[in-house]
Amino acid sequence: MTGVEWEDLVCALAGTQSPHVLELGGRRVSGDQWWFPSAWRRTGFDIVAGPGVDVVGDAHAMSHHFPADTFDAMVSVAVFEHLLMPWKVAIEMNKVLRVGGVVRLTSHESFPLHEEPWDFFRFGTACWDTLFNQVTGFAVIGRSRVGEARVVPWARRSRVLRGFQHSVVMLRKTGNVAPGTRWDVRPESLLPEGHFYAANAASSWPRRAARHALQLWRSRIARFDPPDDPLRMKRRGPWWIIKSAIARALEVQTVECKVVDGAGLDDRLSVALAGVGDGAISRLALIDVLHRERQPWVVVEEINRVLEIGGLAYLEVPQVEDADFGGWRVSAEGLRGLFHVGSGFTMEASVMVDPCSVIPLGGARQDVGLAAAFRRTVAMVRKIAPFDREAMHWASTPVQQPAESFVDNHVADLRRRGGAGGEHDIGV
Repeated sequence: MTGVEWEDLVCALAGTQSPHVLELGGRRVSGDQWWFPSAWRRTGFDIVAGPGVDVVGDAHAMSHHFPADTFDAMVSVAVFEHLLMPWKVAIEMNKVLRVGGVVRLTSHESFPLHEEPWDFFRFGTACWDTLFNQVTGFAVIGRSRVGEARVVPWARRSRVLRGFQHSVVMLRKTGNVAPGTRWDVRPESLLPEGHFYAANAASSWPRRAARHALQLWRSRIARFDPPDDPLRMKRRGPWWIIKSAIARALEVQTVECKVVDGAGLDDRLSVALAGVGDGAISRLALIDVLHRERQPWVVVEEINRVLEIGGLAYLEVPQVEDADFGGWRVSAEGLRGLFHVGSGFTMEASVMVDPCSVIPLGGARQDVGLAAAFRRTVAMVRKIAPFDREAMHWASTPVQQPAESFVDNHVADLRRRGGAGGEHDIGV
């Protein structure tokens, strides 16, 4: 493994004469300037025109704007969390980068929501291996986390999660995308009107703040306090939007319902559902499961397979998680990148609950009035059609995981803590 500092990128390109570098998300939104050697050729690429932008376009369709093997390197800062389908962007990155080209990406692991509603994912350290591997034609050559912080729930200020604000990875392109791998859906076709970034990126900060304040108000009403019942339906909880519909469905004795709880799941969801027939289930509850999958966008096909047309799936995933867990964190909007018309679903309801403050260690505290993350995302989706395998297919080449597999580590951590979910009591 190599380092992940900017100097390491400079060293990696030292043997390339006048390297051509693509900056993904090149718009200067905070007055920062280009920081690389003047001999490098920079192309700024962003979905919105502005200072520093040379080409306007969507990262999900990068290859529509540049010829194959155009760039020697690629950099991106605080962009990947705003990509509805980062796995599709990984394919696009491969197409425009030459073999041997290097990439440096910075995104977030534990960080407040921002630029809503187009804030979709947070990345544990192992997520990079699920996105960038022999299927997408990359190798991870370095990774790091910076900005240690504590995530403090507003409802229970004495219990916190340990986290890091930023996750950094360095990559090298090793070859082309595995044959048959494709994800031919457009993000603007999957999001509700007004939710696609380019349509509203110029909206004023008061409007964005108002949207965020509304989300906080809704989440405080639906404050997360885990009940004892397995489906958490008997007490007032975060499902004030979706509780009545799914509770009524679950009370029908003739409905075939399967509950999969991540705390007791030792293997992948596809294995847990292997014995279930096609369309055999009307109701499926996945509690703390989806974010533990190495490639959640792939396992959605298996969820689709076991549900009948019109069947409902109830989902719980974290939007923030303890630093010991290396996997996915998903917002309410991020679920739209997984459950959409192409994968055969429609979103019935989705909400984030249990707001938290992300407090950097050794630095100024975040503004707890607006800068919030959320402990949980809960949602209900309905199957409306089969999964579109013609448009979306992921090669089955095994993903090379790091020595610390986020799935194995999380299961071990749950058992060690007795199901505490990675929380720490610091006696505040």
